[in-house]
Amino acid sequence: MVSETIKVFSKHNMKYHGVFDLSRLYSEMKGWIVDNDYSFEEKEHADKVKDKGHEIKYVLLGEKKVTDYIKYKVSIEIIAAEVNSLSENLVSGKLNFIIDTDLELDYKEKWGISRMAMFFFNIYNNYLVKDEIENHEEKLYDESLNLQDLAKDVLEFNR
Repeated sequence: MVSETIKVFSKHNMKYHGVFDLSRLYSEMKGWIVDNDYSFEEKEHADKVKDKGHEIKYVLLGEKKVTDYIKYKVSIEIIAAEVNSLSENLVSGKLNFIIDTDLELDYKEKWGISRMAMFFFNIYNNYLVKDEIENHEEKLYDESLNLQDLAKDVLEFNR
């Protein structure tokens, strides 16, 4: 297996304390993943009752094959602590929102695992398709910023 992962938007963390619509945030994040042609997976959903309120965690994943060689991967973690319901839609609490995006090269694993294959894999990535990879890094970075801005807009809506 030779596939390589390039971190594009590594563990960007937003914290928020106050009133927010958790179900709308979840819905908007899922909608963004689907609307941008990523496959969607809810990897984790946990809800624990604590002394000061609920602790809720979601991990949402998305993958998009953009070429036969390059795949975009998005991970969104929504961790809400001290969550108490205020109304049908609004809750109060502390929110930690983490976005992580990666570019996966050779996701089909066409390159072998021999030393020779690794040598050619590095030449291919660093010289032959370097510009294409950099263009995809920029595009995925822009998508990541767009996703982060959407989350900020959802959270600011309730202020």
